[in-house]
Amino acid sequence: MKNKNLLVVLQYLEPGGIEWLVARQTKDLQSGSLGWKPVVFVYDQGPVKPIDEVIIQNGVSLVRRQKGSGFSFAVIGNLLKLFHQEKISVVHVHHLGALIYAVFAKFLAFRKIKIVYTQHSFIHLYKYPKYRRIEKLFCFFADEITAVSEQVQREFTQFNISRKKIHLVPNGSVFPEVKLASEEKLFRCRRDLVRSEGWSESVNGQIEKKWIVYLARIHRGKGQDLALDLWERMSESVRTGSVLLVIGPVMESDYFSELQQRAQKLPDTQRILFLPATNRAGAWMQVANVFLSCSESEGWPMAPMEALGAGVPVILSQIEGHQMYLPYSRQFELSDRKNGAALVEKELQQDFEAQRSAQWLRTEEIRRRYSVRTMNQAYLKIYEGAP
Repeated sequence: MKNKNLLVVLQYLEPGGIEWLVARQTKDLQSGSLGWKPVVFVYDQGPVKPIDEVIIQNGVSLVRRQKGSGFSFAVIGNLLKLFHQEKISVVHVHHLGALIYAVFAKFLAFRKIKIVYTQHSFIHLYKYPKYRRIEKLFCFFADEITAVSEQVQREFTQFNISRKKIHLVPNGSVFPEVKLASEEKLFRCRRDLVRSEGWSESVNGQIEKKWIVYLARIHRGKGQDLALDLWERMSESVRTGSVLLVIGPVMESDYFSELQQRAQKLPDTQRILFLPATNRAGAWMQVANVFLSCSESEGWPMAPMEALGAGVPVILSQIEGHQMYLPYSRQFELSDRKNGAALVEKELQQDFEAQRSAQWLRTEEIRRRYSVRTMNQAYLKIYEGAP
């Protein structure tokens, strides 16, 4: 390989699992010890403030363009320009749209460029079956295909998308080096975090309550409505000493309005707090007493992994996308909200220090197996392998 210049192509750069994954992956590559130079190209702007500043602060080159509606020939032109200016040898894409643009640009570039396509979830094919033919066509032109979980790996065969070898590369993250060992330190970290976010007024008086943190994009299917069901089913004695923090960017405003209206009708509504998107998701998970996800479908969800890596007790919906976390978490059937509420209650009633110490030891394998460096080493074998 003549050079080690990587172009990562994304449609959006909003605070979400894939975007944070790219931020951490490119930061690790940029560190220099791996010998690769990453560039991130973003071609669209969503409704939520992007995390551009995080990429830039990491010392990674970021190129942003705004495409118009529909298919954009300008994006292909932008890619061609970057191919030549940055002497790109590998293009890594995480969305079908980005794959389509990368394939067209490669054909027009008349250069030897490897396209690596990572699939995180096939939820779009369940919702829009017409995309199956498009996915199958453009996967044919991808040089390497990776799946983030065994579930996604199986779905390539299930949907008859590609007969190529599908590499399994689990997502990686950054984890705390030490656990929060005492409630005193927990409360101090909470105060510092809330102050740094500018959310002191919203969370005022709740610092020493038991925190149930629900951190995810706010749209249908992510389960925030089910979290409200669990809150309602919790006993009054436990609920009175607890706070439900729903944190994340609003992707569906009508759904968000429904959540707010529903929350206002629930008991102890003053302790259901909706907070906006954050660039410090990991810090919010670390100061939780319980991390909760009632999601209806996932590929390889990052948030539960990061919460587990922080040594936090985790309660999850029992879906296929959460099965890899079963040894480290407690799970409930989506239809059994009563059991879900009981699991949350049980964790909230444990002694903090004993609970956190036990969970930290239980999740040691998470921190070892799913680091960003472990993920990058797997990707480098794919980047540097023969086309």
